[in-house]
Parts: sequence; C-alpha cells; structure tokens
Amino acid sequence: MITFKQFIERVELLEGRSREDAEKLRQAKDNPNDYSLNNAGSSENPHWRVVSKEKRKGQSAARKARIDSLSSPEEKEDADKKAEYIKSRGYEAHHITPTHHSDKIKSGMTDAEWEERKKKDAKVGIYHGHHPKNLMMTRGKNTPAHKKGVEHRAGGAHEVEGKVKDIVVGSSITHRDLMAAAVKQQRQGRTSTPKGKPRNTGAAERMAAAYDERVGRSFEN
Repeated sequence: MITFKQFIERVELLEGRSREDAEKLRQAKDNPNDYSLNNAGSSENPHWRVVSKEKRKGQSAARKARIDSLSSPEEKEDADKKAEYIKSRGYEAHHITPTHHSDKIKSGMTDAEWEERKKKDAKVGIYHGHHPKNLMMTRGKNTPAHKKGVEHRAGGAHEVEGKVKDIVVGSSITHRDLMAAAVKQQRQGRTSTPKGKPRNTGAAERMAAAYDERVGRSFEN
C-alpha cells in the first residue's frame, strides 16, 4: 500500500515536450514515415509525442468495440449528447472510469451479470463505458486559455490513469476518487496564496441544470 504522499507524487505534472524535439525523435526512427506527431497536452502546455500510425488505427477500433460491449444504446446516445455539450463549452470529454478498466471487470461475465454489476456500481456513483455520468470536462489542445480545469492528456486525466493503474486494480480505490484528487491537486497548484474556502457561485449547479435541460433524461437511481 502506498502513502498519500506517494500518490500525490504519481500525479504530479510531467514536463512538456516541444514539437521540434518530438520531430527529432520521429526522424531517428528506422521508418519515420510510419509515425506521426501528436500533442497529448494543450496549446499552452504542449507535450508532443511520436505515435505509430498503424497502432493508432488499431486502438481506435478496439476502443469502439469496448464501448459497444460496455454500454447500452440508450447510454451511448445520451453520452454522445453530453460529449457534444462539453465540446460546445470548449472542453474535451474524458471517461472517468477508463473503458479498458471496465472491460477487464466485465471479462468472463455474461451480459446479464454485467448489467447487474453496472447497477450495483451506479448506486455508489461509479459508472462504466460511454455513460453520461462517466464523462467529465477536461482541458484539451483547443480549450481557450481562460477556461480552467484539469488537462485531458499530458499532465492530466490520462497521465493520472497511467501512473496509478496498479493502485486501482484489486483495491477499493476508484478512478472517480483518483480524478477528484487530481483535480484538487491541480486547483491547489494554481493558487499561489491560500484564500480559505472558495465561495460557491453556483456555476457548477447552473451548468448541470443546463445540461439536464438539453438532454432531457435522468439517470438517477
């Protein structure tokens, strides 16, 4: 078991990588044309990486298959609507419980058993697959600088997943808990001087209400 201090060390932000440095890495490959560059960070905090073109195609197909297996058509429909709403606000949608993690849980289960597991987890606020309540707003490469939030990829949600995947497996800690801790960590990191408890402006409640009004469907148990 790791200490909370060790956990925080795992979710610290990585240093970025410039496009120029990533291009040098790509050119150093034996077959550079089989690779492309991808900014896993944001415009203001870039983290360029070299990715295999073939591997990206396979990952996209596998991700779609996982989502189809984990989610009902109704869940996917409403999650798509929420994802569009998130995009309209200048953010990117991120699955709180990763689909690959849910896929491992479902492995060996019948469809009926999986539906029961989803209902059980939903009672404690844990959702799987492409479910609207399994989506959170994250900052992406096109998110305006003035919009706050946790980064989607480098230094953010995806990075946290990679650093703490060994903690979640076989433990009572959930990705929801880890994402909440990461968001809190980033918010504290942006505050230079302690200012006490922040004032509740009601913005989060208004945003949630606006979404509910647009989607028009409740997933409360």
